[in-house]
Amino acid sequence: MKKLIIYGFETKEQFRIQFTNFLKKYGGFGLKDSKNLLDRMLDGIPIEFEIPEHHIIEVSEILDKLNMKYIIS
Repeated sequence: MKKLIIYGFETKEQFRIQFTNFLKKYGGFGLKDSKNLLDRMLDGIPIEFEIPEHHIIEVSEILDKLNMKYIIS
């Protein structure tokens, strides 16, 4: 497992619905929790969760398309 930390959107164009769906799929969060995490992230609190190593490339590609600032460690 690798730790994923998402800091926020890099650009003004924000893909909020797609990002919420990303959190549901890869973070295992429900819709309400995903929306709350998004709101907290927009307030400056990073989102942290673990992802399996075999999802790293897929997750990175999705986050890049969504214009996200993130770190995988």
